[in-house]
Amino acid sequence: MNNTPEYYEEQKDKYERKPVYSGLGWFLVTFVGMSAVPTKIEFYEKETGKLAASFDDEETRKKYVGRF
Repeated sequence: MNNTPEYYEEQKDKYERKPVYSGLGWFLVTFVGMSAVPTKIEFYEKETGKLAASFDDEETRKKYVGRF
């Protein structure tokens, strides 16, 4: 099994992406409407709801700025 964010993005029918933001990040995204860099990106199995993968490296996090 390939453990890259791209793999999980290609398998959208099986996995759901959930960005995790800090408290300030959520405030900026939700109330101010500004984009914020998530602290990590998590992918969950749609069928079971279990965490399949988590990525917190800076390069990956920058790819998901402002994406829900």
